Amino acid sequence: AGVTIYLDRGFSIETDANGEFRFDSVATGAHAVRINVANVPLPWEPRDEKPLDVTVHTRETAVVEIPLVNLHPN
Repeated sequence: AGVTIYLDRGFSIETDANGEFRFDSVATGAHAVRINVANVPLPWEPRDEKPLDVTVHTRETAVVEIPLVNLHPN
């Protein structure tokens, strides 16, 4: 919860208690989703800090999974 997610360069939202987020009314087409690494709770970190490319289709929901790795798996 509380991790900031950015859509393109102008929109942001925080994840909910389940680590989920939703941007409503996103324009059709290609977009980039980024995660604010600074507020990912330990022991987690993103597998990659590059933006994720997402394509939104008309009247459809695009699902994005942001892979995290556990720094202390045991």
